[in-house]
Amino acid sequence: MNPFAKRYAQAPLKKLALASVMIVAVMVFLGGLFITTNQAYAIPANARRYGITCLACHLPPPKLNDFGNRFRDNGYEMRGILTEQVLKRINTLNQGVKIKEVTREELEQRDNPAKLASGFWPVALRASLGNAFKSVDKLAVGASPQNPATSPSAPLARANSNGVELFGVDLLSLGAVAQNVSFNLTFYGIAERNLHVHQGWVRLSNLFGTSLVNVKLGKVILDLPFSEDRSPTYFVPYVVYRYRPGLPYIPTMGLVSTNFTSPLQYANRDTFRLRDEQPAVELMGHKDWAPGKNFRYVLTALLTENIDIGSRTPGFYGHLTQSFGGEGFNSGHRIGIYGLYGEAPTENKFGLPGTGTRDRPFFRLGFDLSTAMSVGRTGNLNLFGVYMYGEDNPSLITPLPTTISGGTQRATWQGWFGEANLVKPPYMFIYRYDGVRNIRQGIGRIPNDFNDVDSHTLAIRRFVFLPAFQAVVFHADYSITTTRRTALNGSNQTFHIAFVGFDFLF
Repeated sequence: MNPFAKRYAQAPLKKLALASVMIVAVMVFLGGLFITTNQAYAIPANARRYGITCLACHLPPPKLNDFGNRFRDNGYEMRGILTEQVLKRINTLNQGVKIKEVTREELEQRDNPAKLASGFWPVALRASLGNAFKSVDKLAVGASPQNPATSPSAPLARANSNGVELFGVDLLSLGAVAQNVSFNLTFYGIAERNLHVHQGWVRLSNLFGTSLVNVKLGKVILDLPFSEDRSPTYFVPYVVYRYRPGLPYIPTMGLVSTNFTSPLQYANRDTFRLRDEQPAVELMGHKDWAPGKNFRYVLTALLTENIDIGSRTPGFYGHLTQSFGGEGFNSGHRIGIYGLYGEAPTENKFGLPGTGTRDRPFFRLGFDLSTAMSVGRTGNLNLFGVYMYGEDNPSLITPLPTTISGGTQRATWQGWFGEANLVKPPYMFIYRYDGVRNIRQGIGRIPNDFNDVDSHTLAIRRFVFLPAFQAVVFHADYSITTTRRTALNGSNQTFHIAFVGFDFLF
């Protein structure tokens, strides 16, 4: 039997819900003991480096504001982007938390590591601790990937899980090591005993004396319209960044597994996900071509794609944006287009990575929008969203032994999300809707609405600010996701995910 289902299928849902409510109440009470409403905090590494609060670059953490995006695009250097308005805002924020004012000269001098205190290390630690509740219905009892249940009459069960968990213990190190030379080295998965390099790259900035030519080499995250790493709802990932035709979508951080094979499910040799880190060379540039109007481009050559048997053909990704009156996060508006082209092998006689042959293409194409406006004296509302169209070559589609018969064809689909972030210090309120609609399945006789996805997410964050550039953030979110026809009997499945706890940044 599915280990998850075996342990939790019989757990009374009311008891689990009651336990969740009790843990939430305790956490909210404890959080309230420490929360103050007039403070801000600094993300450890770069905030300590420059002697500024985190809100100089974040709206609020982990999400970047307009200046934070400029700082990142500038190679984690202040030089060249410090306007009088930005400097005034930084010092206003510093005064609010009793950090001394800084001058333009001091900030630009701290770009140079040689000018920093000898004890400074550009290292930060981030972790999450809290109560996580997961639920999924209509699991096939007794099924596993090795022994799938294939009869529509097989018994189905609801699986529930509830408990306190420590996860996402990440080690981050990034910044400038010399003028026009920066780096990022990020380790994920310490708590899950799956330690790996999430990002590891070096960037050379302002080549040929222009901000239009910057080169990054290493293991990177694609320049997606809105970063999942920077999302305030990172406990519930963006569907469109992770979706693959043919395989039932599972909206969770590896904590719930369906462990069955639907007669509508089929295999897809395109295992690429936009969200995954990739070895790559990235060419990036940005330029203010008029006051308040910033053009930005990113072109990425993927050295090896994240596919199981390894393609020898590089893929390519691009993202172009144009901003007006700001970067579209805490002021102004931004529009963008993005796309990806890749190839995956359809044969591999040797079964070794990099030896695949007969590569066939897949691509993604979409656009993004973001706008921001003030709400009251201190509030901010950011509305943003993404649309994407995807297509996979018919040769990438492979029926499984349990898949209903039918000829292979191009798999086409479209996905999107829209999100609203309302910031009213010290609170942040979030709502997001994710959707996926399949236009045509990779197997001709499979209904077009198989594996369509609808997901709603609500979240709230409140910040517990501590001295010495350390932070604790209270976070609560809930999502409900429905995937169509993914149960063994062809009915819809529903996932519930809730988290209440704290983010720790040191």
